Amino acid sequence: MTSRISFKHLLFSSSKGLPTEVTLLSLQPWIHRGFTVEALPRVAEAMGVRDVAMAPYLGVSGRTLQRAMQKSTLSVELSDRLAALANILVLAQDVLGSIEEARRWLSTSQVALDGKTPDELLRTVTGCREVELLLGRIQHGVYT
Repeated sequence: MTSRISFKHLLFSSSKGLPTEVTLLSLQPWIHRGFTVEALPRVAEAMGVRDVAMAPYLGVSGRTLQRAMQKSTLSVELSDRLAALANILVLAQDVLGSIEEARRWLSTSQVALDGKTPDELLRTVTGCREVELLLGRIQHGVYT
């Protein structure tokens, strides 16, 4: 059976105090406060990678990520990147039907991304935006 992921599941250990619908806009106060460090392994698991392998996706070195994981909350910058990754995972799941299909798609080269895999592009803010735009085009039937 295929499990479904959501912002709430990925970024929060409890839905207490969260708005009914969690969007990137509604996440702004939590991003500014910093997500708890426990959000990182949940997003890593959804992506199908180990915690330490998240460093390039978050724009930091492995050592910087290890130091960040020793604190109780992530910085604004790390929280922002984590929210962007969670957004793409949820969007890919919704567009492609399952988290498993989303993972497969993320690791497959895409003509619309000049032959690169979405996974390669998720390592920069600009790349995340390109992947998000491509998923939106796929969702609306405009792949090219």
